[in-house]
Amino acid sequence: MLHDPERHTAIDAGPWSSNVAEASIDAFVADTLRDLAGHDLWPIHPLDRSPERSATLKTLYYGAAGMFWTLSELGAGVPAATDILARARRAAAREADDLYPHARHSFLMGDAGFAMLQLKLGHAEPSDLQLLETLTPGLGVPPTGIVWGCAGTLLALRFAFERTNDPRMHDDARDGLRSLLDARETNGLWVTDLNEHRDSMLSALHGYAANMAAAIRVAPSDDLAGAVQSVLAEHALRDADGVNWPLSAGSTTRAVGRPPLLQYCNGAPGVIVCLGGFFDEAFEREYLLPTGELIWRAGPLTKLPSLCHGVAGSGFAFLRLFEMTEDTLWLDRARAFAMHGIRANARFISEHGQRKYSLWTGDAGFVLFLRACIEGNAAFPTLDFF
Repeated sequence: MLHDPERHTAIDAGPWSSNVAEASIDAFVADTLRDLAGHDLWPIHPLDRSPERSATLKTLYYGAAGMFWTLSELGAGVPAATDILARARRAAAREADDLYPHARHSFLMGDAGFAMLQLKLGHAEPSDLQLLETLTPGLGVPPTGIVWGCAGTLLALRFAFERTNDPRMHDDARDGLRSLLDARETNGLWVTDLNEHRDSMLSALHGYAANMAAAIRVAPSDDLAGAVQSVLAEHALRDADGVNWPLSAGSTTRAVGRPPLLQYCNGAPGVIVCLGGFFDEAFEREYLLPTGELIWRAGPLTKLPSLCHGVAGSGFAFLRLFEMTEDTLWLDRARAFAMHGIRANARFISEHGQRKYSLWTGDAGFVLFLRACIEGNAAFPTLDFF
């Protein structure tokens, strides 16, 4: 099978309603401001509690920085945000080395994300040189995708160039891109050392799709798109239900024999979101459209509705297909996933007694997906815009 049915559920969605979606966004903002009041940061979700994590989360990926970024996108201000973020940034720097050897320099889990958020919000805006000095060390970390790896730094430099128009940002991104591409093996893949595993991940978060998503946004080219098409075609899995991709290609130290995952972080939805729109029509027709059909047939994921591994990440794949094809079928499917997610999230909030205050793994990413469904906009947070 191309997915594990136990990880998915039948869709439970009423008719699309932009009013219901907007009300869900408004409720998120109200709860977010309420639950921050009188506290240093938002409470960690019960599902995120573990011995290696502190009582509050700070980073762009799943912590306070991502929450402030989301509130800014939704036009909601937070009193004393400057001071709160400064404390969170210092705490994140102290905790970084316990998370991952290169976390300190990463975009979504490290100081680069805080620097970019500071630039976005206009909080004691750093000089271009200070920003460069914060971002460029991330070009020297391993090619482990956009969360921990140098691909995330490429995205950060791209966004920094858009905001500052400083040519040094552009030049450093190009230099970093060359180094990233030169690190590929002869088979066109990267070797990923992550979480005590060593293999060639295809993941849209930590592997090939993530690295190429950054590369092709920094320097789009037909040659690069062609190389990606060849790799994806070689490793695609296909049956009557559609197309998917495995977690990794070739030999691996991971458990084998399990069905592939079908979510943004690992599997077809992330491939569509990261790379859809950069290929020729024949490839998209042969691989990406059947992939969309597989996501629809499988149904929404049973996990909390998030970007990384939930209904929002899969729904953004439908929005990307809508952007590519202009076929409203895909917009309708995205909106069906959105309505399902609203109902599911209400149950999760009741079950756990709180929201999950996280951009990539919780409610913040989900409400940005709701906004995208209202607008019919496929742009993916922190990948396509910052």
